[in-house]
Amino acid sequence: MSGKTVLLDNIKQLFDWFEYTVFAASLVLSMLVGVYFGFIKKSGQDTVEGYMLGGKQMSLLPVSLSLVASFISGITLLGIPAEVYVYGTQVMGVVIGMVACGFINSAFFLPVFYKLQLLSLYEYLERRFDRRIRKCVSGMYIFTTLMWVALAIYVPALAINQVTGLSVHMVTPVVSSVCIFYTTVGGLKAVVWTDTLQTVIMIGALIVIVIVGTLDVGGVSKVFEAASSGDRLEIFNMDSSLTARMTFWSSSLGYTVFWVYASGTSAAMVQRFISLPTSKLAYQAVFLYVLGCSAFFLASAYVGLLMYTKYQSCDPVKVGIAKKPEQITPIFVLEAVGHIRGVPGLFISGVLAAALSTMSTCMNAMAGIIYEDFITPCMKSTPSDSTSSFYMKWISFLIGVITVVLVLLVEKLGAVLEISSMFGGAAAGIIVGVFTMALFVPFANGKGTLIAFASSTAYMIWTIGGFSYYSKSGIISYKNKGLSVEGCQWNVTTTITDPIIEEQTDQYILPIYRLSIFYYSVAAFIIVMVVGLVVSKLTGGRESTTLEKDLFHPLVHSFLIKREKPPHGANGYVAIRLKERNLESPEIHTDKTVTNG
Repeated sequence: MSGKTVLLDNIKQLFDWFEYTVFAASLVLSMLVGVYFGFIKKSGQDTVEGYMLGGKQMSLLPVSLSLVASFISGITLLGIPAEVYVYGTQVMGVVIGMVACGFINSAFFLPVFYKLQLLSLYEYLERRFDRRIRKCVSGMYIFTTLMWVALAIYVPALAINQVTGLSVHMVTPVVSSVCIFYTTVGGLKAVVWTDTLQTVIMIGALIVIVIVGTLDVGGVSKVFEAASSGDRLEIFNMDSSLTARMTFWSSSLGYTVFWVYASGTSAAMVQRFISLPTSKLAYQAVFLYVLGCSAFFLASAYVGLLMYTKYQSCDPVKVGIAKKPEQITPIFVLEAVGHIRGVPGLFISGVLAAALSTMSTCMNAMAGIIYEDFITPCMKSTPSDSTSSFYMKWISFLIGVITVVLVLLVEKLGAVLEISSMFGGAAAGIIVGVFTMALFVPFANGKGTLIAFASSTAYMIWTIGGFSYYSKSGIISYKNKGLSVEGCQWNVTTTITDPIIEEQTDQYILPIYRLSIFYYSVAAFIIVMVVGLVVSKLTGGRESTTLEKDLFHPLVHSFLIKREKPPHGANGYVAIRLKERNLESPEIHTDKTVTNG
């Protein structure tokens, strides 16, 4: 029996019955939260407000933790360490983007969206432009989010497969069914409180792994010494090339747009902010969200440095112990801290918790979007609150089933961080561009925005298709920081060679295919803005009036056409929404502005 086989067997034996118990306990606790809010404390769950917004009586801390848990998926806990292990710390430019996003969201997006109090964020686009824009953006959000959730579920399944040997296709339906259950029956309250529980599990797992893992590899100084000698410490790579895989500019600028999308124009996140009873609490939630996400990213990057320190001379992927870099993290956890009973189970529970929180958040938000944007307009009469809530629960269930099926697709696409950056970045740039025009460009009209949306979408499909083709065929590849097998304790007969140069042939490739995937969000945003502004001007623009000022950011109110009285029978849009939904928020009702959507 080879040394490699013995090591694989030893790794799996470390995940024994006690670790399975810890792992199962986290699933049972999540289910119990769903039972509590779905069957015991179910007051208000049979209304749209109760199911989607928790009756607007949610507390700051659980909502903030839910926001963090919703975005810190298995892609973060496994994908970021793998990225640092292979390519170095340049990815930490995302933290700069995260901080910038916090200021942008608080200053520009949240003030408008909190005031409007929309069940479906994309209803705003119908009021601002027309129904076509609303459906286009809703459809893109739903498609991208489904892919994101499938990826978020697939990643922890990889980790569980690595430490237990259980098939990915056996794990994903089981863990997803838990999430589908508590999200469907418990609504937003169950989602938020399970997110809170899961965040605590993730924090506990990371703290133990960082401390014990550091001791295992010889201390902090050894970690940074190894990272420095292995060229892993790199943040300020100021290369201005648009084709370099990742630089300071592509990571910080690209992820600023992506984070703005994820927290400022994502229905799932905005839903959390408006579930809080006051705007002051919503702003505080933004601060805690930025702080929590940044801390998770930094800790995950440090785990990547720990992995490199331990495996710098014997790469688990090259020798066949792991199939993908994302599977190295659970191997490291078992080897470094597996001697402490319960920690491996806690780590796998943390990775799973990250996936479940992402899945539950997106399921809950997408249920509202699909119902409000696509089903309600087809109904002849407005259904009762209990009927609407019933429909949303079934929609949540179907969304969960679809994401499990989509795992079959995402597992064939490649490295998780690259996949999420390609598809997520393209959609982020387009959607942020549409909302930016809506909020800050009074003359932008529906025709210009629709053409801009279509143009940017077509461009990104073309770019992603071309890059994927040349990447799969090996014509475009990226140089990693170098990984060795010289220190392995057994003879290595089969290795995976590293890409040596970024382009391995002299074949001509269109420049757009060589654009770094981390610039996709920026490119999509620029196309939307340029095309939208030009076409809007050429098609006559739009006369936006002071009666609609709730639809615009206060910075552009002075550019609106003044009108003293609304047309006959018109009412303020915010007032209409509050009346329809019977909201009693004092800070909203004090605004007497009358608008005409």
